[in-house]
Order: sequence, then C-alpha cells, then structure tokens
Amino acid sequence: MPYLSEIQKAQIVTKLEDGWEQDHSMRRKPGSRRPKISNQEKDADFVGFLTNNPFVTAGEAANETRFSGSQPTTSRRVKESSLKNRPAAKKTLLTVEQRQLRIIFSLNYIYRDLQFCDRVIFTN
Repeated sequence: MPYLSEIQKAQIVTKLEDGWEQDHSMRRKPGSRRPKISNQEKDADFVGFLTNNPFVTAGEAANETRFSGSQPTTSRRVKESSLKNRPAAKKTLLTVEQRQLRIIFSLNYIYRDLQFCDRVIFTN
C-alpha cells in the first residue's frame, strides 16, 4: 500500500466529512469513477477480432484493432466476453531415442498388412 502523507490523510478525511454532511452516506456518487479507457464499440471490435481469429493472442488483437487498454484491461475484456483465454499446452517433443525406436519398429514391420498397421498406436 502506498504511503500517505499527513496532508493527504487530512484531505481524504475532509472529503469524507463533506460527503457525509451532504447526503449522509459514505458511498461514491454515481458516475464519480474514473472514465473507462474504451467504449462499447472498441470492446466489440476487439472481441469480434478475437472471435474471428481464435489463434491470435490478446496483445496481437489489441494492436490490430488499436485497442488502447493495457494488458490487464484486455484480459478483463476477454473474460467479460465469455471467451476462453488459456495458453496452449506445451507438448513435449520426441527424444532422439524415441525417434530411433520408432524407426526400428517401422523397419521391422514394414511389410505387414494394413490390419496390423491400424492397430499400431504411437503415444508420447
């Protein structure tokens, strides 16, 4: 949490007291928040681009559509749109030994019939 000076603390207390005197509430007034970076049209363009290009990252989509939000903002817009934003799974590559064993197996059974080949399954 950032450090607040005594002056800043006094200003906060004064604003809260003024708000209490006016409407006897500590709640924020409607519309008193910081304005959004984007509007509904920009959000729709951004989400539409992601929907039409599912293999594009959110950052690339933001650049293409000139979406002015930060990375957390783009993530929030994706989550709000109910799109799934998960990174792709990292698949391990075959080792040299695994490749050699597969080649040896293939060479040993190269002349077998198709029924045999249909039953062969290689997994990583």
